Amino acid sequence: NDKNCNFGVHELGFAFFFFAFLRPAYQILQAQNWPQVSCRILSSDIRSHSSSDGTTYSVDILYQYQLNGRDYKSNRYDFLGGSSSGYKGKQKIVRQYPEGSRRKCFVNPVDPQQAVLNPGFTPMIILMGCFSSVFILIGLGGMMYARNHPPGAVKRGWDENVSSDAFSGSGFWDTAGYGPVVLRSKSGPLAKLIGIIFFALFWNGFLVLAARMELGKMPAGINDMVRFFNQVPFLWIFQVIGLLIIFGVFYQLLAMFNPRPKITVSARQVMLGECIDLQWKFRGSVNRISEMVLSLEGKEEATYRRGTNTHTDCKVFCAVDIVRVSDTMQIATGNASVRIPQHTMHTFKSHNNKIIWRLKVQGTIEYWPDIKEEYEIIVLPFK
Repeated sequence: NDKNCNFGVHELGFAFFFFAFLRPAYQILQAQNWPQVSCRILSSDIRSHSSSDGTTYSVDILYQYQLNGRDYKSNRYDFLGGSSSGYKGKQKIVRQYPEGSRRKCFVNPVDPQQAVLNPGFTPMIILMGCFSSVFILIGLGGMMYARNHPPGAVKRGWDENVSSDAFSGSGFWDTAGYGPVVLRSKSGPLAKLIGIIFFALFWNGFLVLAARMELGKMPAGINDMVRFFNQVPFLWIFQVIGLLIIFGVFYQLLAMFNPRPKITVSARQVMLGECIDLQWKFRGSVNRISEMVLSLEGKEEATYRRGTNTHTDCKVFCAVDIVRVSDTMQIATGNASVRIPQHTMHTFKSHNNKIIWRLKVQGTIEYWPDIKEEYEIIVLPFK
């Protein structure tokens, strides 16, 4: 079911995150206290690995070192290991360790058989950490969705014989009964702000930690970190993304001070072809809003697989402007009604297809983030 699927994605994402970043990162932090010893490069080559997905390459550097009067050998270059595409990058590393040369390696004093040539954060480790974190966020988002949308009638999809009681636990509504109800926004500004702050700390923290560890000192000055990123052009794109995320934090922080709409509707569900009465009321400085648009939207979402990738196509099949006002008094509070088009599709949710109906509130504020709120409603089949 959907809940088990979400847990599977979360567990898979965490496993990938653990092996691709957490374990190497933990080993990197431990290796900062390992003693450096001189080692002799015995062989330096690039190993190729062929599979049905193509050819990948790995660095194969064998070196010999001595600790406490005993000789040891190791072929570990970094803590990530494994193979990947990109022959030129591996070739550049191998050229830095020619056969017969002497270099420095880091040796575990507790277990001298463990040694590494590069104990710092490599671009590939940072990339794996950022990439795998996406799976964790998707899994957590799926778990939160499953918690707020428990399986039942909504999951199976609705037919002509479904009763109104089937929607009593849908989670879209604040109150029970069949009288006026207050709609709940799909996601409030505070939740959006917390989410983007967490992601900004997560993303930019990796980059700063990588710069400090690679420079071999803690803490590192801003000039040292700038020099580190300039030496690794591969990380420039991550810097740009990090700056955009920080900009998003300030943007969402400003949106926290927007006036908030309160939408009340006459019933918790409406049938195709019926009218639904609604009332809006804004809290806050309404005079800042130059125009307010209240609209009804019906959207279809279809998820399908194309090869090994999953795609979701969205199509708006119904868009109706209920109210469009620019007068401050009319924006502050008002009433309206809208008829759900009869010859359309009722609300429907399954694994791969969804029909979603929403009330949308958009407020234009000059030189400030606009108001954008969405409220999901349930549309029943026509009888």
